[in-house]
Amino acid sequence: MFIQHETNGVISTISKDQAVAVSADQSSTHAHGKIYNKDLQDSYLQVIWKNPKISESGKYFCLAYAKNSTGQDSVFQSTVTIKVLKPKADDLVQVLGQLLKRVDTLEQLLEGNETKLRGQDDRNVQITQKFSGLEALNLQKVNGKVLDYVIFHNLT
Repeated sequence: MFIQHETNGVISTISKDQAVAVSADQSSTHAHGKIYNKDLQDSYLQVIWKNPKISESGKYFCLAYAKNSTGQDSVFQSTVTIKVLKPKADDLVQVLGQLLKRVDTLEQLLEGNETKLRGQDDRNVQITQKFSGLEALNLQKVNGKVLDYVIFHNLT
């Protein structure tokens, strides 16, 4: 099964037991599809554009090769014409508002992460100070044992 643009060529394909493939030059194109072997579910191939370009306007063909219930080869086809329009000012204002909300959310998350990191840095400093104190105590104990040994050794 495949979807082809009249001038841009094949956009997406799917075959039995293979994943959906999208043409390499289709960075804003997302395709989904599934081929079923049973009559209970319809096989499909779906292409979704995020921020479509005017060049993606045109006629699209979908062809599927299959075997019918009697085992004979069948070809299913469909066409659709898509017209991508330039965005209007109202559309851009709406998208800009959504982007500003996302920026606000990301800034809040960033501030929260920075606060957590500062708190973690403070805890790391405290742990380092405690560790340094423990090293000093251990060093004193080691020196104390050595001194005890030296003193004990001299007494015998």
